[in-house]
Amino acid sequence: MKLFFTLLLLMTGCRPPVPESLPVVETRAEEPETPRPPLILKADYVAEILGDPALKRRENPAEVWVYPADECVLFVYFDANGEVRHMEIGEPSNKAPHRGEACLIMAGKLRP
Repeated sequence: MKLFFTLLLLMTGCRPPVPESLPVVETRAEEPETPRPPLILKADYVAEILGDPALKRRENPAEVWVYPADECVLFVYFDANGEVRHMEIGEPSNKAPHRGEACLIMAGKLRP
C-alpha cells in the first residue's frame, strides 16, 4: 500500500511547497588577477645589486657568475642575451656545513 501512494504521488507530480520569493543574495564578482609579466633579470642589474662576482666562467653560449658566502655559493647562469636563466645554491669548497640562508638572502635582493 505504501508503494502505491508513493507511485501515485510521483505520477501526479506532487512536489514539496516552494516559497513564493527566495532571498536574493548579492555576490560581488572578484576582479580576475592580472598575471604578472615574467621577471627578466639582466647581467648589469645583477652586478649593480650583488656587485662583481668572485668568478665569471664562460660556457658558450652561457655564462656563470659565482658569488661565494661563508656557508654557501650562489651560482647565477646567464644566456647569450645576458639574461638570468637559472640560479642555484651550492656547497663551498671548504666543506663547511651547507646552509643556504645567506645565498637565499643574496638571491632575494634581486627581486625588484
